[in-house]
Amino acid sequence: MHEPDALLSRAQALGESFAQASPTAVGLVKEAMAHALGGDLPAMLDREANGQALAAGTEHHKQAVLRFLGKEAPLFRWPARH
Repeated sequence: MHEPDALLSRAQALGESFAQASPTAVGLVKEAMAHALGGDLPAMLDREANGQALAAGTEHHKQAVLRFLGKEAPLFRWPARH
């Protein structure tokens, strides 16, 4: 939870953090959120499993794995909570 006067800066920090995120992953999250309210649990779990499979095959994911194995900092991080 954030105080009302801190909401804008927090929202901006979250938005800016997605600049380095995988476009495929962001798209899959947006699609899942769009279907979340109208779907049942098995359908949502199926969509999530399919999304994970799609995301794991992207170049962005491959580079993230290499960065992890090389003990390099990730390109995408959630902004710290204050």
